[in-house]
Amino acid sequence: MADLRQLVRELHRLWGRAAAARVLRRCELVGEGVVVRGDVQVKKQGRIDIGAGVEIVGTPAPTHLVTGVAGLLRIAPEVHVSEGVGIAAYHRIDIGERTWVGPFTTIVDANFEAVARTDARPFARRIIIGRDVKIGEGAIIQPGARIGDGAEIAAHAVISGTIPARALAVGASERDDAPVGPRSREVTSGVVDLIRRTFELRTSPALSDGPSEIPQWDPVGSRLLLAAIEAEFGLQVRQLGGEGLTSVGAVVESVELALWSAPLAERGGVFPC
Repeated sequence: MADLRQLVRELHRLWGRAAAARVLRRCELVGEGVVVRGDVQVKKQGRIDIGAGVEIVGTPAPTHLVTGVAGLLRIAPEVHVSEGVGIAAYHRIDIGERTWVGPFTTIVDANFEAVARTDARPFARRIIIGRDVKIGEGAIIQPGARIGDGAEIAAHAVISGTIPARALAVGASERDDAPVGPRSREVTSGVVDLIRRTFELRTSPALSDGPSEIPQWDPVGSRLLLAAIEAEFGLQVRQLGGEGLTSVGAVVESVELALWSAPLAERGGVFPC
């Protein structure tokens, strides 16, 4: 029985390495023993370097690795990237050795002004994540963040500044003034305005508008929108059903339902950097 388990583990490793060779074939550097599991999507215009022994998981939710034309993404050896993660480098993102990136984490070094331009460097800020860092589920790492070696980022924290080595950055909180039920007009106007600001639109979108009408609403844009909703309404990604958010109206309905069903849900907080 032990020999059978060992054989199954070895087959999984071989399958994961074969998937890595296929999925990461356009990356400039891929170290020995890199494993890819599930749906890992790579949208590469700049450079991606991945160190030895890295594991990238895309199941049950897909993981996205994106670089702009001026972008550099460096993932050091023995890093683990969990499912549902989105990493987008339009300038530069460095992730240190043995760091653990939790499920549904978003790491983006630029805003939409950078995404829309060919040379994004003046509009993006480098992100540096040290060695042996643990990043909790649903955390958001924003442009310019610096996270020291051995730091721990709590689930749903939002990091935009400097976190010292071996520090604990927490942001989860519970608010007593949470809404107790759906407030359609307030929610609708709030969501519409939030989408306008998030995607830097000149005018408010219609409820029927979606990715086809809003070019910024791509996989990276969807993650930034979810992050903005979390901060604005105090909801968590899993409460929103992100796969079905295909129009402004669908976002409104999802937010209303989440506010109704979990009025006192634990909130994602912001680390005061």
